Amino acid sequence: MFPPREIERLRLLTILHAGRLIGRNFLPRFDEALTGGYKVWDPAADNGRRARRVAAGLCGSCGGPCPEGRHTCLLCGNRDVRRNAGLRQRRLEIGLCGRCGKVPPAAGRKACQRCIDVESERAMRRYRERKGAASASA
Repeated sequence: MFPPREIERLRLLTILHAGRLIGRNFLPRFDEALTGGYKVWDPAADNGRRARRVAAGLCGSCGGPCPEGRHTCLLCGNRDVRRNAGLRQRRLEIGLCGRCGKVPPAAGRKACQRCIDVESERAMRRYRERKGAASASA
């Protein structure tokens, strides 16, 4: 059949090409010899392009016009919502955190403890900001 080294190489390439299964942030950086010269996603180039578009008041994804106060147009926003729902579902099916996709979720939850803590802190910060704004206007 296949030698063990080739099986491992095929397994890693499968993970690399199936980036949509678990998301870009989870993809490890492989050396060129292992990937056969396949170019791995370059976040620095993508982030620079997105930042330039957002600074110009355009959609960070497609470069089209976007509503005031948003970084994506309605089409890209809807596409992202659908994609993220699918990503979350696939991550849960393979036993990973639905939010980050890096570790198994906490017992009885759909997210790992780190993601739960981060979201809890974010919700508390929003609550404090809104409470402060409400008391200032009253």
